[in-house]
Amino acid sequence: MWAGSATISTVMFLETQTASWAHLGMLLACVVLVDLASYIHLVLEASGASG
Repeated sequence: MWAGSATISTVMFLETQTASWAHLGMLLACVVLVDLASYIHLVLEASGASG
């Protein structure tokens, strides 16, 4: 799991505060961007460690 309980709670709280579908979309896009950045970082670290 990438995130701890505080991060998940924060996202759930922000989701309840969304005023529109656009705002919810931006929140979800941020979550996806952070996941993608974490994945890329781990892949680069793993490839650097093996070489």
